[in-house]
Amino acid sequence: MDTSSSCVYYNGTFTSEATRALKVMSPLGVLICLGGLVGNGLVLGLLVFSVKWGGFTVFIFHLSLADFLYLSGQTVWFMQIILDTFHGIWFDVEHIYILTDTSYTAGLCLLAAISVGRCLSVLCPIWCRLRAPRHAPAALCSLAWVLSLSVNVHLFLVCWGKMPRNHEFCCVYEEIIFGFFCVLLSVMVLCVVIVPFKVMCSTQLRPPLKFYVSALLTALFLLCAFPYGIHLYYTHYSGTFHLPHLLLLSCVNSSANPLVYYFVGRIGGRRQGGNFRQIFQKTLGEETGVRRDTSSGAVSSSA
Repeated sequence: MDTSSSCVYYNGTFTSEATRALKVMSPLGVLICLGGLVGNGLVLGLLVFSVKWGGFTVFIFHLSLADFLYLSGQTVWFMQIILDTFHGIWFDVEHIYILTDTSYTAGLCLLAAISVGRCLSVLCPIWCRLRAPRHAPAALCSLAWVLSLSVNVHLFLVCWGKMPRNHEFCCVYEEIIFGFFCVLLSVMVLCVVIVPFKVMCSTQLRPPLKFYVSALLTALFLLCAFPYGIHLYYTHYSGTFHLPHLLLLSCVNSSANPLVYYFVGRIGGRRQGGNFRQIFQKTLGEETGVRRDTSSGAVSSSA
């Protein structure tokens, strides 16, 4: 196979301009992915061994795992581009796309679940504290992984694998998936908008650190990762990949999420300083869902 002019992407190709850009961006992509792997690995380690777990922490653990898997797949893919460019070594990474697409889809589902959870903790704090199912976060995370894996494996095998494919069926199937993505995105945006409106309507309510985490994660995803998802859908439909820098932006999104946890913890605390464990415990730990102004004397409600 001649890979000098085009690189395989599913059963489609990169344009010649995109291929040249990828050869330049791949070393930078590897550096970004490696940095993100270190950051998300640190978060996973802290969550497993140090940070006290709760409902919100379960979501963050699975989101960090999705980011870690996504960056692992993209690192392999960038390395393949580098080896092919400088040493003429080509190896098949076709099945890596199942990993990257599954983790990308799971991350989107998890972000939507996080946004809904933060919204409910503000709108219905008493229900979230006393009536919310205890194992709901773990069940939702499991559902996100099962749904993402089944959809992407089926899409790959039926539409982009070696099997004969029904073009009309694949187009309809991809449009349904794309519509589902848009619904999840709308839910995320709606939840992030509702919470500040609710807080502004009540002078006693102050959003917790976890709201800022979910809002920043959503904003980061909208700016960096969602355009890649839109173009990925276009790639599936047209068979040609045009904008490789969107791939780099999606890696920036997954790599920057640990920085969101860290800086929210640094800024949101009453005291500056503290080690990584204390900062992440403050940011991700189960403290309060919606806090009232201390001057009002009201009791805080749990997330």
